[in-house]
Amino acid sequence: ARAKKQPAGCGCSYSSRAAEQLFEQAASESIMDMEDLVTLGRKLQACPYYGTRRMAKSGSADVVCLPYSLLFRAEARRALGIKLKGRVVVVDEAHNLHDAINGMHSITVDAQQFEQAIGQLQRYQSRYASRLRPDNLQRINQTLRVLRAMAAQLTRPARPAAAGSAAGVGLKHPTIVGVNEYLFSAGIDHVNFFELLAFFDESQLVNKLSGFVLAATEAAQQPQPQPQRGQQAPRAPRVGAVREVVDLIKALTLADGHGRILTQPPSEGGPAQVRFLMLNPASFFTPLLLEVRAIVLAGGTMDPLPTLAADFFPTVAVDGGGLRHFSCGHVIDPHQLATITVCNGPTAVPLDFRASAGRDSDRMMDELGRLLRNICAVVKGGVVAFFPSYAYEAACNTRWQATGELGRIAAVKPQGLFREEPPDETKQQQESDAEG
Repeated sequence: ARAKKQPAGCGCSYSSRAAEQLFEQAASESIMDMEDLVTLGRKLQACPYYGTRRMAKSGSADVVCLPYSLLFRAEARRALGIKLKGRVVVVDEAHNLHDAINGMHSITVDAQQFEQAIGQLQRYQSRYASRLRPDNLQRINQTLRVLRAMAAQLTRPARPAAAGSAAGVGLKHPTIVGVNEYLFSAGIDHVNFFELLAFFDESQLVNKLSGFVLAATEAAQQPQPQPQRGQQAPRAPRVGAVREVVDLIKALTLADGHGRILTQPPSEGGPAQVRFLMLNPASFFTPLLLEVRAIVLAGGTMDPLPTLAADFFPTVAVDGGGLRHFSCGHVIDPHQLATITVCNGPTAVPLDFRASAGRDSDRMMDELGRLLRNICAVVKGGVVAFFPSYAYEAACNTRWQATGELGRIAAVKPQGLFREEPPDETKQQQESDAEG
């Protein structure tokens, strides 16, 4: 006999709208940290995650803390039900605003992700072809043609640049072009991407594909043989491959001056890839100004202020009524701060810590150890040394232990040495790299 399908919504005992309403009322009565919210959720048999999301959506929360990735993405705010109309927005660590906005809207898609996205769309189309409306089938076919054209850009032979063009097309060398030039070279300049994105938004196809691919991946999952030393392990199918290419398509709808398209040939570290580099963060910051009551940018190093104002407030004058500037003194007096650039070490070895310049060589690490020992001898108080990465710090520490340099540094600073432990994910990556 066929098993009766369980009704939807009965999988989680904490999934209850009534309990979430009680959670919202109770959590609004006092300030709670994350642990308090979890305790309250268990007491009321309510999900603390959806309970707090309900508070942010209904407006019962006085303060809502968001990462940049949610604040500066309109679709993320809509998904969470967060409305900024008439609100006061405070952006902390605002000196990172340029890099943060550019970074979250810069998209990278490689050849394997294109291949996976095309395969996922084809399987979905084949599975539900009889249920899809003709217009939806047409849009899926159009998406497949766009993805195949973009994937072909990563595999076609290189050819010289056309007259007046800044770069050739192909992957013999990395190339960087404008959005319009990329669309023309890929042969997709005639596609109305706004209509295509509207189809994805209205049909919720990305979410449907994620569930479809996840179910198919789990059903077909089988143990894979271990790759031999020196061979790259096969990449598992990316559930979000279609989501990533849709994000890239969204980036292609921006104005030509807002970003650039970088195509990179395959290397030993991975396949060929195409990257959209965001260059104009104001395009995502300005819409917030039209909604909020006021916005506060708080940071430690906001200078030069004219550049910041020109980038994010191009139509507002500083201290002219619309944009006000407030600054307080630094904790450290100017006479207590000195910036010194050291070009050569104690034995005249040039200090060039680029990866391509051989920073991992014993000669470079030995020179760095001698320099650090001399600095420790001159500075009366404590010394903090920052390294480019945890991996490089571990390599230097191993080298200095072997040569005895670490002991000589400890002799200069008898108070003791302290090493910051890397995060767990960094440890796992280092162990994986060592095994490989």
